[in-house]
Amino acid sequence: MHKIYFLFLLVFLSGCVSSSPNSEPTWLVPKSESKDIQIYRPEGSHSRAIAVYFGSAENYVLGLDENQYAVLNIPYGEQTLRVQPNGSTDDSIQVVISRDTIQCFSIRANDAAWAAVAVPILAAGIPSFVIAEDKCLDSQEKENYTLIRSEL
Repeated sequence: MHKIYFLFLLVFLSGCVSSSPNSEPTWLVPKSESKDIQIYRPEGSHSRAIAVYFGSAENYVLGLDENQYAVLNIPYGEQTLRVQPNGSTDDSIQVVISRDTIQCFSIRANDAAWAAVAVPILAAGIPSFVIAEDKCLDSQEKENYTLIRSEL
């Protein structure tokens, strides 16, 4: 019986990971070799009290709460963008940062994470937030957001 409790505890704790912005971006390059992208987190998630951390494949560089956005300078070419709140697995996407288009990304609560309420063991494998390429915030929408970092 103790083995079952130990196994349950081990599985549960494996889903509880901690993260935080820990350093400057690893993608620092001259402005001529990069472009600004917008990252934002809209309101309406089930986890409004949890900061979500954003970064590259190597490290997290900022934390976003609801109704916050940032403008970061990212090198051209293929990049891995990653998000993770405390206590959840991360989510990442591969994107190509292009010279020709304006690129924006949103961080939203993952609807699939509700499955972990019914089956808690799933929490270890389902990210509670996801990142996706999305429309950019227009000037009227930005009035409802707080700019937390800009590299313009």
